[in-house]
Amino acid sequence: TSMSFASTSDEKDFHELLVLLENKKAVDVVTHADHIWKELVEKQNSILDSLTDVYDTSAIGNIQRTLGHSKNMLRVLQALTHSLEERTMSFERRMARAGIKNGIGILPFDIISKILANSRPTFKEAVGLSHVNSQFRQAMLSSPVIWSSYGLHTYMSSEQIASLASRIGARSLTARISSERGIEEWEKRVDLILSLNMRLKKLEIEDLDNSSASFLQTNHSKLHMPVLEDLAISYHGFSHLVHFYASWSLESVTRLEVTDFIPMPIFGRHLSYCHLKFTRTFTVESLADFITGLPSLKTLKIELVDIDGSSDDEDEDEDMDVDDEGDAGLGISSITCYSFSVIGQTSISFARRVLIAIHPPNVAEMSFSIVYPSREDFEDDQDAWWRRNSLLTPVRQFSKLKILNLHFSGPDSKYSLVFSTILLRMPHGLESIRLEAPGHRLDMYWLDDADDYETPRLHTLRFSNCDGMQCSFLEEVRKDLLEDSVQIEKLEVIGCPFVKEEKLRAAFPTTELVWVA
Repeated sequence: TSMSFASTSDEKDFHELLVLLENKKAVDVVTHADHIWKELVEKQNSILDSLTDVYDTSAIGNIQRTLGHSKNMLRVLQALTHSLEERTMSFERRMARAGIKNGIGILPFDIISKILANSRPTFKEAVGLSHVNSQFRQAMLSSPVIWSSYGLHTYMSSEQIASLASRIGARSLTARISSERGIEEWEKRVDLILSLNMRLKKLEIEDLDNSSASFLQTNHSKLHMPVLEDLAISYHGFSHLVHFYASWSLESVTRLEVTDFIPMPIFGRHLSYCHLKFTRTFTVESLADFITGLPSLKTLKIELVDIDGSSDDEDEDEDMDVDDEGDAGLGISSITCYSFSVIGQTSISFARRVLIAIHPPNVAEMSFSIVYPSREDFEDDQDAWWRRNSLLTPVRQFSKLKILNLHFSGPDSKYSLVFSTILLRMPHGLESIRLEAPGHRLDMYWLDDADDYETPRLHTLRFSNCDGMQCSFLEEVRKDLLEDSVQIEKLEVIGCPFVKEEKLRAAFPTTELVWVA
């Protein structure tokens, strides 16, 4: 609207171009533009012919008008070119999509099915793929394996849960129930998921609060899950425990993760993996008896979190031995991988009782984790510090232990972590120690009774995230171990800022070194 035109015909030509552009008639636009350009050239030639008389004022006026007309036409042609470029690109994209769609359309059905089965799309993407064309829809709806990778969840609508269960067909299902009572129709969704109990292969019930657990206890206290292999149940904070699953039939479960577990006969003899987290005291002997009766158990993880042991005797003898390994039951003897964690304010005496009662004699690899409580608890209580570290003493009885993963974490302490006392508590056949101790200073000195113990025949040492460790400490370790004829074959130092690679290689000239800043 701000453009000026040399004549009414020019303005008419310009508006005709705009109409053609709006109607997306690219061919007509090009033809009309050629006509306008031809007229412009003819006008310019006519004006040049009239320039024979340099004083012809009409010729000068014509030149000025022609220049203005040329500028206007240049704007028109630029707009026309830009529009044609966009329409060409759009046309190419449409043709490409059409080509892909037509190309997919001629693929054999079994090829499409295999492509989709290996595409691993999200649930939303899978629904979108089923709407590409009739072949895709047929392939998606006739391939339960595609949908079986998706689990049912209470965040889904009831319609989505029913649709997914239908698309999976007769295959087994996985499901997750979250304690989100704020979700509308939560109870209806839980009912729908658990109504598929005969097909559930994996079930995770997480972060249960009191009302959610009570709902399950009231409405689903008896369920038969003949194909369920993986069961995980966790509670929110310190909710009042409701063991709603006490009467479920779970004879096929092989993997179990439960918070504040109570031994129950509902679990068959097929359990091979147990991860048990406790936030309150329990009967240690009952747990030991339960584990003893699991002949297929290979991996056991126990976490003790802030368990109050005010009634326990903290002065219990730290050197008390575990029971004779010859009395170990089938479940204890079958365990080869063991993880034991003591977290926060857990009673040291109670933790030792658990560790002594449950001591797999054939375990080859063990992870031992101590997470200290707040700094104030140890600031003026060195005895509490030593008692907590003395938890390692029973590990000495694990005669077949080869690999020990140690993790110490919590607030920085003014007391040292004495590596030599750790070594004295290890079985003689131990070959590898992997230590992670952020915020702790490491020292190496021997106590008065060190001569009463044998140093393990270590081959490999690994220190990771030991930000309080100095290279001098490692030199002392090597010196003391060499005195006992122990040659470290491999040393790994990862994420220890005060240990420099050059000094490390100088101190361990014959050892295979792995150093990562």
